[in-house]
Order: sequence, then structure tokens, then C-alpha cells
Amino acid sequence: MVRRVPRTIISGPSSADLRMETLHGRGLTWAVTITMFCVTTAHTLDRAVVPAPRVLVDGAREFPWAVPVTWCLIVVLLIAVRFWS
Repeated sequence: MVRRVPRTIISGPSSADLRMETLHGRGLTWAVTITMFCVTTAHTLDRAVVPAPRVLVDGAREFPWAVPVTWCLIVVLLIAVRFWS
């Protein structure tokens, strides 16, 4: 004979909690992915692994933070627009 357990005891987090947890995980994943892509690209440009114009290499060497910060700000703005629309 199987003993039935009341539903309130075995209930887990609500679907809203799971959605927020999933969104948080995705946001963190994308932030790390964007940053690592930009760092790796700047490194390969600096070491001349990929042929590129001198202006692009100098810009990547002088401002390595500009592209990932701009990219992440654009993603945050797109999320904000989607959230409030």
C-alpha cells in the first residue's frame, strides 16, 4: 500500500521563482560569455593571430574594456525596454 503525502508538504518553488532563477542564470551566463569573447578577441588581435588593420589593433590595446561594457549596456537596455513595454 502506498501512503499518500499531502501536497503542501512536497510542493516546490512556484513557477515565478523558477522563471526568475532561470533568467538570472541566463543573464550571468551571457555576461560571462560576452566578456570572455571580447577578452579572447583582444588577445588574438594583440598577438597578431588574426590579421587586422593597425587602427583596430591599437584601439583594442588602448581600450580593451570599451566593447564588452558597450555590449553589456546594450543588452541591459534591451532587457529594460522589453520589461517595461
